[in-house]
Amino acid sequence: MKKFLVISLLAFGVFKPKVQACDVCNIFEYRPLNTNNYIGLFYHYRKFNGYNDLNQSNSFFGSRGPQMHELDGSNLFFEKRKQDYERYQTLAVRFNYRLFDHWNLLVIAPYETVEVHYSRVWSVIEPVSDTTMQLSGLGDITTAIDRVFTYTSGNRKHIVRPGIAFKWATGNANRRDENRVLYDPEIQTGSGSNDFMVRLNYLNLATQQGLGYAVAANYKWNSVGAQDYKFGNSWNAQFNLMHVFQNTKNQTSYIPKLGLYAEGALKNSRNGELVNYTGGQATFLNVGMDFQHKSWSAQVLYQQPVYQSRNGNQIGNAGRLNLVLLRSF
Repeated sequence: MKKFLVISLLAFGVFKPKVQACDVCNIFEYRPLNTNNYIGLFYHYRKFNGYNDLNQSNSFFGSRGPQMHELDGSNLFFEKRKQDYERYQTLAVRFNYRLFDHWNLLVIAPYETVEVHYSRVWSVIEPVSDTTMQLSGLGDITTAIDRVFTYTSGNRKHIVRPGIAFKWATGNANRRDENRVLYDPEIQTGSGSNDFMVRLNYLNLATQQGLGYAVAANYKWNSVGAQDYKFGNSWNAQFNLMHVFQNTKNQTSYIPKLGLYAEGALKNSRNGELVNYTGGQATFLNVGMDFQHKSWSAQVLYQQPVYQSRNGNQIGNAGRLNLVLLRSF
């Protein structure tokens, strides 16, 4: 019994859950082919589960197989975390407007929904203690402006868009539970900080239908926000190869995409002290399709993680889904 008590205490002390999954919240770049001005709905679903330090898999579709760990020869299971998950959903309105022919204004207003669940093993008789937290509300508004350069070479069209962006502290960053305890800054719908970002988008297309590709990258400097918490500076970049199939008769285009998306973040800090179980890098495979008909555009894009290196025993990326519906004007 004494041996089992020690095991239980170790399980509690060493594997105490940390809410540290969503470190990178920069702009997910998207550029339709046939429009300058648009208003649209963007839905982003990000799922986390599985712990690499326990050799657990990350599954976006369906559930994972059981993963339980025992001490050699003890016959006692001391930690079971296969049930843990985090889900982040963003529904954002994006308004894009072309200014003075060569400038572009973008406004993003998000509504965030967060759900996290953790389970802990306390003993063999009563093995699981569950904690589930759900929050939803307005997120931080982003405004961005970029300069548009367009030129052609042979049968290729090139569009280059360098720009800057500001994320404003408009979301709620001080939500409390029923006991009036502040939720962790990682799962608040707002950050409480005003942040600055630099961006670059490049689009290379055939003047008619055919192969093309898009490259996008941005880097964000974060300031100290609510609860004296500072998210680490973060970046993301993506490369997508595409093929444009056009039906000029009914003004319809089908655009399958295949590419890579990568992101990274430095460690967060609280009261000036680094938070160890934050930050890291991840790379995803992009597979998706754009559909455009006259003034309407839509996208479905799935992102499968292919590599991740996260600091500490953070819960892992399981996959992401991005949906877009917009109308140009």
